[in-house]
Amino acid sequence: TLNKVIEALDQKRMELLDIVVHLEKVMCDASNPTGRRNAIQFLAFCLRDKAELKLNFKHVETFAKFFENKLSDWQCVEGAVLGIFVLFKRQAALIRTLKQETENGEVPLAVHLADKMLKEVHVPSHTQAVRKSVLDTILLLEEDWHDELT
Repeated sequence: TLNKVIEALDQKRMELLDIVVHLEKVMCDASNPTGRRNAIQFLAFCLRDKAELKLNFKHVETFAKFFENKLSDWQCVEGAVLGIFVLFKRQAALIRTLKQETENGEVPLAVHLADKMLKEVHVPSHTQAVRKSVLDTILLLEEDWHDELT
């Protein structure tokens, strides 16, 4: 199914918004933890695998906030961390221009997302897949985002 959706996205027969709208109910369904988990991962996989990912700053802000909010949902952590990784990897130029308002004032979005991920995700309590995803994100941040995070 994922390959068919990615193909439809690449051929512009479908938009990311269509996927979000289609998955909206299950992504927010507290009574269906497995469905939430699968929906969040599916969305992250679509962002990761789509050949050409043209997002504007509002899209990136919205996805960043969405994945940030899902970090506290035990079932959605793996997809949320992957989504954040994909944004850092594929939307670096846009993320570098964005800021996030916090209780301590305005900070770069990259700093805010890294901080949230490291504080919200209790890595030892999660599966190997989550631990690997967090490690990959940390390595990416250290390699490509070092100047922004220091």
